Amino acid sequence: MTGSVLITAAHVMHEERASVNDAAHAGTRPNCRPKDRTASIPSPVSSQGDATADLDRTMETARRVLSELHRQGLRDAAQEAQDLGLEDAYRNGRFGAVPASSEAIACLRETAAAETREDGCAVCFQSYEEGDRIRTMPCAHGFHESCIIRWLGISRLCPLCRFALQAEAGTD
Repeated sequence: MTGSVLITAAHVMHEERASVNDAAHAGTRPNCRPKDRTASIPSPVSSQGDATADLDRTMETARRVLSELHRQGLRDAAQEAQDLGLEDAYRNGRFGAVPASSEAIACLRETAAAETREDGCAVCFQSYEEGDRIRTMPCAHGFHESCIIRWLGISRLCPLCRFALQAEAGTD
């Protein structure tokens, strides 16, 4: 807004200089009183109103474009989920998780609580106590035996690092 007023003021100054130069070349005395140029300078209020209207139109266009992109994205995501069969995976209550195989769970190493890297179980958030049965995954993360067996019955991934155990046959 200010830039357009400055440009217009510069234009007015240029016209005044041209008027003086033209009069000098014609051998006449220039009109020393400035012409009424207020009509050529846009009112800051009208400029602000125009800018606000432009901004409103731009914002409305942006809202429409974003809304359409959002709708298209939702349609694409729904179609992709249907293509991958994810609806069935979510219906079974596992939310797309794949359980570990019974063989992989049975192979987890038993560890004493004092031998684990962690102070507590990341599944139940309880501290380890002497005598707790700890099972350690191949990634070396340990958990209460009951907690990790229940966890691996839903998801074959380590709760801490997402190390993947072998999946139950037919679910991978």
